[in-house]
Amino acid sequence: MNSQTVYLKSDKGREELSTRRYGLPPRLRALLVQVDGRHSAQELAERNGGVDTYDRLQQLIDGAYIVAAESTVKAAPGIVPRPAGL
Repeated sequence: MNSQTVYLKSDKGREELSTRRYGLPPRLRALLVQVDGRHSAQELAERNGGVDTYDRLQQLIDGAYIVAAESTVKAAPGIVPRPAGL
């Protein structure tokens, strides 16, 4: 997982938040609520105090509750990202 990737809730993730259909554990559900398509994995980890946030994000990815947003890898200052396909 790239720490600069930004994630979005999938349809399944939105369904879980509205219906609790899949019964996510409280810590995963709390993290799912924070996934907003604006904050990177690193920012979410910093907000939640730790490395285990990456494990929880991976669980949400594996369960198809979140997906990487297109073109969300943030470039380091001074680096121009190369367009896809080049």
